[in-house]
Amino acid sequence: MIAAPDVRSKASRWLPVVAAVATPWAVAAALLPFRARVDNATIALALAVVVVAVTVLSRRRIAGLLSAVSAAAVFDLLFTVPYGSFRINSTRDVQTDVALLVLGVLAGEVAHAIQGRIEDLRTSRHRFSFITSLSNLAADGEPVDFLAMSTAAELTTLLDLRDCSFTTDATVAAPLASLDAQGTVRWGPLIWGTECWGLPAKGVAIPVRHRGDCLGYLVMHPTPGVSVTREALEVAAAYAAQLGAAAPRRQAA
Repeated sequence: MIAAPDVRSKASRWLPVVAAVATPWAVAAALLPFRARVDNATIALALAVVVVAVTVLSRRRIAGLLSAVSAAAVFDLLFTVPYGSFRINSTRDVQTDVALLVLGVLAGEVAHAIQGRIEDLRTSRHRFSFITSLSNLAADGEPVDFLAMSTAAELTTLLDLRDCSFTTDATVAAPLASLDAQGTVRWGPLIWGTECWGLPAKGVAIPVRHRGDCLGYLVMHPTPGVSVTREALEVAAAYAAQLGAAAPRRQAA
């Protein structure tokens, strides 16, 4: 495993969180010299703009909440009497703090909804593109092994897997969790919560079927700690179904 990409991946996940906490303090520090000349309503408005901007740019619900808490804290500490304390004497300033927190929650929900919509559109476009490409490869006479390899590569990218391969050996897939056509990961009677826990560490097998016959399995080995959405798993199941539909045509050819 190469360390550098992993470091960059962790940094990309933590940077928005750090920015959400730090940006309100940086803006407050810039406004501090004007505290005596600018009323608190204007300061609160500036911090509210920061909260919304950070949340929208990061597209994360948690960023909105953390940014709002940070903005409320710095507003209390630097711009409400008594200065340098989190105690607030003015009812209006308390209302401003509450408004900042509510704004952060609302902005986070909006950002989360926008990000979800963007991911849905991106996934749908990518899904259509790959399925069309796989059908074209089968029509062009590419061997079944190449079709399976292409599908495994797409799944690796889609689900951020450590590895994915195709096998016809049922004994390899037998001890693993399985992914059904509806995008549900099952391990025996247990339905696995992939959005909380990611994929099972031992791996997940997707049966590749054609008219009820199992042609083999796409075996996925996950990257530890990476959560997977139900929508992404539905796409993975669709890829396996398309491979099952394309492979017999190629074999017949």
